[in-house]
Amino acid sequence: MEDWGPLKIIPGENNSRFPYCTSLLLEGNGRQALIDPGAGNILKNLSVQEIYLTHYHYDHVWGINFFPKTTAVFINAEDLPALSDLREFARRLGTGHYFGKDYPNWWAQEIKKGFKSPSLSPYNRPDIVTVIEKTKEAYPTSEEIKIVGIKTIFLKAPGHTPGYVFPYFPDLGIIYTGDYDLTSFGPFYMAPDGDIDQFIRSSKILREVDVKYYITGHEKGMVEKKNFLPGLNRFLEIIALREEKIKTLWQKGYTIEEIADNSIFYPLKFQKIDPWVRMWEIIGIKMHLKRLGLLPKAS
Repeated sequence: MEDWGPLKIIPGENNSRFPYCTSLLLEGNGRQALIDPGAGNILKNLSVQEIYLTHYHYDHVWGINFFPKTTAVFINAEDLPALSDLREFARRLGTGHYFGKDYPNWWAQEIKKGFKSPSLSPYNRPDIVTVIEKTKEAYPTSEEIKIVGIKTIFLKAPGHTPGYVFPYFPDLGIIYTGDYDLTSFGPFYMAPDGDIDQFIRSSKILREVDVKYYITGHEKGMVEKKNFLPGLNRFLEIIALREEKIKTLWQKGYTIEEIADNSIFYPLKFQKIDPWVRMWEIIGIKMHLKRLGLLPKAS
């Protein structure tokens, strides 16, 4: 745990790689609050009164289960429905779009029992059931609030999800970038509620905000501004590299399935293990083809 005054950085297990993320602990006024409880078992030792979520994705929320039902949980209003209903959670991630409209209802029942197959995604992670069951409220965005006495602004940054936010601590000169994480994997927007161009536009917030330090949700952790901004450029360049590869294969006559076999986003071995990973691969390819004008918007 890295100590930055009232803010503590809790690196996730396995270098904060999925299904883990870096969590933030805020302490003040004799209370504790947690942002994105995905760090792992270390969170069991905490006694927090409030939990704040940047968005609804599994790796940033599953640690809610470490805490009593009486712990207050907050998320942005746009993403709140996805953590209020298992079917909506599955729909938002693309399952109704990819597997058919009845799939979210089927999965919402079956996940309560779990599946025998391994899973890299939330497809076979039954603990999401109790995460969904917990009561949550919406927090305000783009305005100053106090979390355990610490000035905080949740800056709206759609693209990763519709309600995605960057928690900004102006008095500390720190912002939590979450899944703008500078990893070699690159940006995730490969779900129906993701948006490539919004993802790029939201990165402008990180360039213009008055901070000295950025905290990523995966792998890097705390990064100084002089290193973060060049890393952000490289991170976003991955979008163009993906798009060029997709365009080249499409123009050579490859089908969408064949393009997916070339691992634009995920290694093929992971796509074969987990049906949701394959789903995101296909959805992401279609998003880029539509962006290029090579596929009808309605397809």
